[in-house]
Amino acid sequence: MRTVYILIAAVAAAAMTALWVLHNQPQSGSTVATNTAFERIMQTGVIRCGYTAWDPMLKVDPTTKEVSGLAHDVMEAAAKYLDLKVEWTEEVGWGEFNQALQNQRFDVFCAGGTPNGERAKVTLTTLPFVYTDFGVIVRADDTRFDANAQRLNQPDIRFGQLDGTTAVKIIRDGFPAAKLKGYPETIPLSQMAIDIATGKLDASLIPITVMHLYNQQHPGALKRLEGVGANRNLPNVFFVSRHEPQLKHLLDTAITEVLDAGVVYRSIKQHQTAVGAYLLPAKPYQPEPIR
Repeated sequence: MRTVYILIAAVAAAAMTALWVLHNQPQSGSTVATNTAFERIMQTGVIRCGYTAWDPMLKVDPTTKEVSGLAHDVMEAAAKYLDLKVEWTEEVGWGEFNQALQNQRFDVFCAGGTPNGERAKVTLTTLPFVYTDFGVIVRADDTRFDANAQRLNQPDIRFGQLDGTTAVKIIRDGFPAAKLKGYPETIPLSQMAIDIATGKLDASLIPITVMHLYNQQHPGALKRLEGVGANRNLPNVFFVSRHEPQLKHLLDTAITEVLDAGVVYRSIKQHQTAVGAYLLPAKPYQPEPIR
């Protein structure tokens, strides 16, 4: 009888141990509770930024890897208003940052990119902090398109653009018959200016700032085509994972404060290459006082 009691006690102890292990062991990846980027930032006081260089919106020194530019200034100021610090963690390509956010390699994509429908499927965007003037750029001595911009939409016309960018979608929509040469995502946008000037491309849709920087070194080399539907003032935003609404709200609030404080205005004055290259968002209220 004593042996029976011992066996019952042993079975009960084993069952209790099994229940304890089952309750306390890590669960499967589909149910385990992981910290969000927002929670991590609140715990560490640090925003980890991913970024892509596109001068002058965001510049990376090739030697020191120091980051600067308009998007850098805005993010650093936003973090200061939130009593946080910024760590410029990783340089990635335009087509790569969506997945990098999902994999939590960094918390925010801080390059000041432009939103589009494809990116909206997997990311959330902050409020725009500035608008960038994008224009169709051709060689200054190329007169084929001056009287007829639709001449661009022909099979013999060669456009170029970085893969994974909003500009690719605009070019394909606006000039579907033209050839489109894709460039690796990490190539600087200035390469498009070089290839247009040297005849390797006929046109590209790039920020006017890029054309201005090239023309400073090669006066009169490139021009912007006016009256072309593809010319746009595109919003610049920061991106977070689609699972981070609290982080988006946090950044939206800080961006509003930074805009109201004139930080973006002063950074535009420092970084724009010509008047109108960057535009401030419109005020969401009537500026005239009620009398």
